[in-house]
Parts: sequence; C-alpha cells; structure tokens
Amino acid sequence: MCIVIYIYIFIYLYYSVNGSWTPLYISCMEGHHDVVSALLQAGADVKKCDDDLDSPLHIACMCGH
Repeated sequence: MCIVIYIYIFIYLYYSVNGSWTPLYISCMEGHHDVVSALLQAGADVKKCDDDLDSPLHIACMCGH
C-alpha cells in the first residue's frame, strides 16, 4: 500500500484531471484517509478548488468523511 501511495504522489501530486480535480480532491471525495495524509505531507495544495469553488475539505465534508 505504501508503495502505491508514493507512486501516486510522485506522478500525480500537481496533476489535475477533469478540469480541477487534483489527487487530493479525489482522495478526499473517496475517503482515502491514508492517501490524503500522504499527499498533505508531500505538499499537496489544500487551497486548490474545483470549478464550483469547493476545496478538498469541502468535498470531504459533503461526502461524509
């Protein structure tokens, strides 16, 4: 699991898919706490919002995480 997380971080840390969904945003939306923690430790941008101006924290709350 650790190797997968770090590969995920290395390749996708600043890559946005679907317009503005970063790996941090997607991990928050899906409730992947370990991945969120690793991304935050690696310096993921917590202020990057999606097209609706929802931050990773907002999407985590909206999805019940």
